Amino acid sequence: MVSENVAQFPAVIAASLEEALTQDATCSRLEREILPDYLIRQRWYRSKAKQIAKASFDTWERFPTTSGDKANFTVVKVVLNDGNTERYVLPLVEISGLKEDFPRDKILCRLLNDHNATWIVDATETADYRVALLREALKKNMGPETSSELIRGEQSNTSMMFSSGHFLKLYRRIEDGINPEPEMLAFLERAGYPSIPSFLGNVAWQPASSTPVVVAVAQARIDARENAWEYVLERMSPLARIAGNLEMETVPFPGHLADWVKLLGKRTAGLHLVLGSCHDDSAFAPEPLLPDDITAIRTSTEKILNDSLEQIKGRHPEAADIVESALARLIELETALSKDALGQKIRVHGDLHLGQILHSGHNFWFLDFEGEPTRILEERRRKYSPLRDTAGMLRSFHYASHVAKAPALATTMTRLFLESYFEIFSDSRLLPQTPSVRDDLLDLYVLEKTAYELHYELNNRPDWVEIPLLGLKFSNKS
Repeated sequence: MVSENVAQFPAVIAASLEEALTQDATCSRLEREILPDYLIRQRWYRSKAKQIAKASFDTWERFPTTSGDKANFTVVKVVLNDGNTERYVLPLVEISGLKEDFPRDKILCRLLNDHNATWIVDATETADYRVALLREALKKNMGPETSSELIRGEQSNTSMMFSSGHFLKLYRRIEDGINPEPEMLAFLERAGYPSIPSFLGNVAWQPASSTPVVVAVAQARIDARENAWEYVLERMSPLARIAGNLEMETVPFPGHLADWVKLLGKRTAGLHLVLGSCHDDSAFAPEPLLPDDITAIRTSTEKILNDSLEQIKGRHPEAADIVESALARLIELETALSKDALGQKIRVHGDLHLGQILHSGHNFWFLDFEGEPTRILEERRRKYSPLRDTAGMLRSFHYASHVAKAPALATTMTRLFLESYFEIFSDSRLLPQTPSVRDDLLDLYVLEKTAYELHYELNNRPDWVEIPLLGLKFSNKS
């Protein structure tokens, strides 16, 4: 049981969780005084840099579990001070006691009634609720012996692993429209693509005034020892001691890591070739990449950079010229790409980086096809050049090398990856056939991705701002 002073946790008076959500007085207190502070503490909450004007329980419905815990499926609506509205899934359960190791940031409040005090907590912290979610996704009962665990970490969603061989991801922020991830997974399953965990089902929520929204997906569990990010960091760190200030081309690079990077390049190219192979489904069929698409990238990236520039001027004024140079570089690239054949645009992963890849030996599994989480659904379902994903991988190499304190190694990894990637694409019309055009297009996507990273770090991890700033500085020299 919790031994610390329970008075530090807010309390509401109600006979049950259901009563707390339906009584005007208790619900009002939850929404005004408790819910905003709770949301700010959650890793999956996106808008930490903005003030919450109002938070409310948009809808809730009972979600029974086998143990009889009083649980529900809840969606909260957040109105921000800039007028934008966001919705989040926040499953809640009422439980009678907490273990010592229960995460304190997952406690919404205490519930006081005539009988005893209970707790309202995030229901995904309870095993019974996780199994109930999986049962709903698979549309079948799970055995009583099924155990599960949450995957902790810096995530915009909540992921769960089950002893039954399943993986479940609960989307926290939800939007009306088609979620790109189950759509992409279903397509890759139909295409017989082997490098994704099998897609097994989903959980849909039916809002009152719109079409159903997918809120969770179930896949086969992959028991890989580590993801590609962990693999690279583990092998980069020992090199940091000898890399020092050596010229980039002279940094020693172990053969086994070089072979691994080359194989990753081939597997990434293979993913794109499959995504570009469909011609009978308008949602996936390749289309010509046009100058208007380049202008759209320039326009959206320009807006992100200008928004970031205002923050940079206030926090890091010495770096403002880097952002301004990046804005000028955008115009140069748009001009350079205004006339030539640009290849084709297809559905892409959308948020490809080392953390989205599991590996074991020569096997790779690509994960998380929902796209960049801060972009709207319409953007995440658009078609882009495959080089947009490629740019994400290159930026991930840059992040990994800086975290490992061996920044010179990113250049070698980039060269090895691109050599292998472009070799697979040698006969494909998906990419521009002129190398200089191809390189300019890749530079544009790298700049777009770096601008996105800068905006993200400024609003979520300000201590990491230096990494995208260095990336912008390097891009400006191209």
